[in-house]
Amino acid sequence: MQMERRESVALGQPHVLTEEEARWCVELRAALKQAGIPAPASDYELAIFALVGKADTAKSVQRVTRFNATVAKHGLDVRSDGAASGAWGLEFLPDYASPSVGVDREGRPFFYIRGAGMTPSNLAGDGLSWYAQLCLDATNGVNCDLDRARTGYTCVYNCEGVRPRHMSMAVSMAEAELFQNALPVRPKQFLILDAPMLVRGFVKLMKPFLTQKMQSRIKFIRSDELTNYVEPSQLARRFGGAQEDITIAQYLERTMPRRHQSIEAVSLGAAQPPPLLQARHSSAGSGAIFVGEAELA
Repeated sequence: MQMERRESVALGQPHVLTEEEARWCVELRAALKQAGIPAPASDYELAIFALVGKADTAKSVQRVTRFNATVAKHGLDVRSDGAASGAWGLEFLPDYASPSVGVDREGRPFFYIRGAGMTPSNLAGDGLSWYAQLCLDATNGVNCDLDRARTGYTCVYNCEGVRPRHMSMAVSMAEAELFQNALPVRPKQFLILDAPMLVRGFVKLMKPFLTQKMQSRIKFIRSDELTNYVEPSQLARRFGGAQEDITIAQYLERTMPRRHQSIEAVSLGAAQPPPLLQARHSSAGSGAIFVGEAELA
């Protein structure tokens, strides 16, 4: 079944799937079952993967597969309430991520990242798995309802004070693995403020490991250009805006209950896939996925 890919937008239906979205979900569920791949535990969690992949069922299957592998690799808790990872973040990366209660000019939630707040040495040993759990929980907070999942999010990266000790290929590769290939989330913009040559050079080193789509969403801008993307009033007070300052732990505490409501509210019921299900071919990945009578190369 060939379907045109379109940008998802907030529909004012945080717990209701459109007919087209429900079809994506049903097709993904059937494809996962036929391929013998464990499906997400709830219809809501399945729907998030379907929304990210849209009409490309093969691509969604690949993301679920990679997600499952990442969960196993790091021992992640997919039903975490964020309390433990939030506390870890406050202890080991206290000045790194500042979630915003505001939105950008496209109505998307955004994270304000202080590059100098990253301490790669704190991610040694099991620290990287704790960081992966924090990223998963933050993703679940961003995807706390269907409308939030439809819009995606923006990341603002402040380069002030960044030094070589704040940067790590191992950490950045782990982030690329998580956000580009595994976690069901839609990063729409990555705005890098006032990037010095150090940061520009590091991004250049990372580009071969990023998809063309991800590369296209990285933008180097000046601080005085940020208002083209985010209304000043939508920034937190600590960054000169009018919004409440909150920590990553507070963000998770506020968004996770809504996510749990979404898990309870969204249901596909007994919806069945069409007799002959054909998903769009995906250029990413290899092998064949059998869906009903159709084979996807």
